[in-house]
Amino acid sequence: MKKNAEKSALQPTCRELELLETLRRNPALMGHFEELAMMTRNPEDLLMDGNQAEEKVVALCRAVGKAGMQGWASAANQASQEQAEASRVKGQHVHGKKNSTG
Repeated sequence: MKKNAEKSALQPTCRELELLETLRRNPALMGHFEELAMMTRNPEDLLMDGNQAEEKVVALCRAVGKAGMQGWASAANQASQEQAEASRVKGQHVHGKKNSTG
């Protein structure tokens, strides 16, 4: 029974899979998160003093913010273009017969 609990704990949740897919679509963002996570395992990072570690974390957070905003801007631009194209195509459909009153 314990093995099943351990095995299920290693299985990614739907939320984790969605995050992984999002990060795969934005490699820059993935790289920054990977670097941040690796700080706890990298021997060189573990030998830094607190100020150096804080500076690195702040720099990585800024990089994450920049990559996130760039990803958002790209997706927002794409969605805007798709919406404009859909509106343009919708406006080109058959308008029907004009009614004449004269």
